Amino acid sequence: MNFISFILLIKNIFSKKPDIKKIQKQWLLAVKIAQVFALRIDFLSEESCIELSKLFSQNFNSNDLLFDEIIEKYVDKQWINNFKSIEKTPIASASIWQVHKAVLLNWEIVAIKIVKKDFSEIFLKDIIKIEKFLKIIIFFYPKLEKVANPLAVLEAIKKTTISELNLLNEISNAEILNIVYEKYKWDIDISRFALPKYYKELSNENILVSEFIKWDNFDTLLENKKMSYDLLLDFFRIHWLFMFGEWVFHWDVHPGNIILRNEKIYLIDNWAISETLKSTRNWLFEFFENLVIYDYKKCADAIVNMSTSPIKNREKYSKEFELLYQDFRWKNVSQVSLTKQMMDTIKLAVHNWATFNDDMYPIIKSLMYLDWMVIKCKSDANLIKDLAPFIKDFKKFIN
Repeated sequence: MNFISFILLIKNIFSKKPDIKKIQKQWLLAVKIAQVFALRIDFLSEESCIELSKLFSQNFNSNDLLFDEIIEKYVDKQWINNFKSIEKTPIASASIWQVHKAVLLNWEIVAIKIVKKDFSEIFLKDIIKIEKFLKIIIFFYPKLEKVANPLAVLEAIKKTTISELNLLNEISNAEILNIVYEKYKWDIDISRFALPKYYKELSNENILVSEFIKWDNFDTLLENKKMSYDLLLDFFRIHWLFMFGEWVFHWDVHPGNIILRNEKIYLIDNWAISETLKSTRNWLFEFFENLVIYDYKKCADAIVNMSTSPIKNREKYSKEFELLYQDFRWKNVSQVSLTKQMMDTIKLAVHNWATFNDDMYPIIKSLMYLDWMVIKCKSDANLIKDLAPFIKDFKKFIN
């Protein structure tokens, strides 16, 4: 990807109806950038976000490769003997990988995820080119770095995509999430949380063998209007436990990565976990703690304390903050989304010389996913009001 193709990508994303087939033809980095914009309902239309969100689908990509041609590059000839049968046609596909259904010798049904090819070299070259281009733009327009911080977004895309390309990260990260679950399962009800079983002995960096979970994923449930709001709130409770309880959470919680089976909520694609600094976590919690009781002065103070640099004019900032939130209490998610409000909050702080640690990006991104799901599930919901009971539950974890 060069700067011309990057400009064409941005132009496509901001068009009235983005052409997602063109985006896919621009390869991996283009898809990852478009996925970020799919959440930006704070400045893209709802229609554009919905269209871009199709890039999250595990069945959207049509550039599938022949199973036998891929597998022979990654394993020895004996590996195939562990299976009674393997379906050669993929059951799911994305920009990086494709998934095949198989049966082990003991009759357990599994999913085999395979990285399609070595994307790393091309992807990193594209990142370097766009990084240079963005640095030039920021040199002439430095405010862009503070308001949108495209270099931080690009760095996050690079870090997470490289992690995604090593499938063994899914296993190690799932182990971390399971440790957190075992630690807190008696303190708070997250009994619906589940992870697939992984077969480490049959996996490597390019192949992941895991339990096959016949799904309805959240994406399907939302599209078919079968998602209950209570189910979504149960997932909020799970997500918040990881984020505020142990500072480590799955941040790529788009609806294609969450599966409902037998009333259990399974998290898949567990390569995407992030750690939160204690200071960020505590002040973010204080922000939400005061937001649910509509104490906007203390909300503003929490944002100030979260900043790594001092606010230039504290009194001016506080007045602007209260003005921003003056009608928020009475509006549902279709009138003012939490994503838009959070982004406007960060923007206001940055305009008043605030700066934030990089761990804010995955936090905000995960909240964007959750907010987007609420809008699709129950557009008249007052999300902040419905999150109020969670604050009492999680207060005991903050210190």
